[in-house]
Amino acid sequence: MRGARTARLRGVTLLTSGVGILIVVADQMTKIWAVNSLSGSSAGVPSILDGWLSLVLTTNDGAAFGILADRGILFIVVGLVLSGVVLVFARVLPSRRPLLQVSLGLQVGGAVGNLSDRIRVGHVIDFIQIRYWPVFNLADSAIVCGVGLLVYFLLSQPDPRRTDQGRDPTQEPAHPYPVSRPETRMGPTDRSRK
Repeated sequence: MRGARTARLRGVTLLTSGVGILIVVADQMTKIWAVNSLSGSSAGVPSILDGWLSLVLTTNDGAAFGILADRGILFIVVGLVLSGVVLVFARVLPSRRPLLQVSLGLQVGGAVGNLSDRIRVGHVIDFIQIRYWPVFNLADSAIVCGVGLLVYFLLSQPDPRRTDQGRDPTQEPAHPYPVSRPETRMGPTDRSRK
């Protein structure tokens, strides 16, 4: 029994951690490319899809969309705590829920990717711009996709308060066989009350 549980935990953490590591590596590689290719570019901003998608190197000292700028230590502590909480939570997930495991891996990978920027260079490197939207990076995209998958997972789960037959769980459960109740003998005074 203990061996099966250990193997299940290993599978859950392996999937969640594997997705997270993949996101961190891809995020850091794209940020290195962006810093080397887009900084000091005199050729202008690379534009794709008729200007709807542009590559613009920026930095972000705050949280999402630049809010709470210049609070680097706060974001480092919050990022470490949240990443730890998600990884601990991933260890108790049911092994037959890979969508949930991938969702958490995306979120942890994105958080660690941005956290490593804050620790390494003091700010987050952003470089993807979609028209009318703030500049972001691959880690931000992973977090958003992970949250989206989590919402989808939670909304697609059956309501635990309902049974398969759609019966209200507060009602008495149906018996597979009719239950007969023993008849009681009523005396003459009991019949008159009825």
